[in-house]
Amino acid sequence: MMKVSAIIFIMFLGFFLMPVPVAGGYLVQPYTTPTGPYDSGGSDIMVSFFDLPPWIQAAWVISVLLGFLSIIAFGPIILGRIRDVLKNENRRLILQYIGVYPGCKVSDISNDMQINRGTVKYHTYFLCLERKIVRKKDGKMLYLFRNGSVVNERKQFFGYIRNPAKREILMTILNEPGISNTRIAEKMRLDKSTVHWHLSQFQQEQMVDCTWDGRSMNYQVSDEVAEILKNFSA
Repeated sequence: MMKVSAIIFIMFLGFFLMPVPVAGGYLVQPYTTPTGPYDSGGSDIMVSFFDLPPWIQAAWVISVLLGFLSIIAFGPIILGRIRDVLKNENRRLILQYIGVYPGCKVSDISNDMQINRGTVKYHTYFLCLERKIVRKKDGKMLYLFRNGSVVNERKQFFGYIRNPAKREILMTILNEPGISNTRIAEKMRLDKSTVHWHLSQFQQEQMVDCTWDGRSMNYQVSDEVAEILKNFSA
């Protein structure tokens, strides 16, 4: 219905803005260079709006009037669609999912809810515009959070847990409290420097505790992380 109304409006506007021939007008001819003296300094005179031909005045007034009418007619529809962002069932469910799984990614929502990834991006874009959700970027990863559900200092915390590689390391530590960096690298077949890099990030977020036994650093996850990881594995 809205598309049909827009087409009618454009046709109506085009009809009224069409040039109308006026009796006693002038003949347009190709330009030829004058042979005698001539003034090339621009227009001969500035005219006001009221000195323009009546059909130009009428066309301008009609176009302005139609512009205001279109704002009145279509403005509430556009604003209504933005304000009613949560009336879309998929969008409401996506928002609910993000609230339950803070730090999730678009791919997580797409896989778990069986919704096309492009559709998820579309809905999360509008949810961000409405400030219903916020995004936290970590390198190439983009984590989603319901606005106000997680304090800013803990957003990275949940983002790490949602990351499969980081979560696997945390699960390894959870299953073997006191495990060393070397042992983690051996079990996961990763380079020691890679494991150390992940563990350093965990320590910065206070997600793991470490102790020195005289030969190596031994790690265990915090109680809060342990509870979240158990929910992931349930």
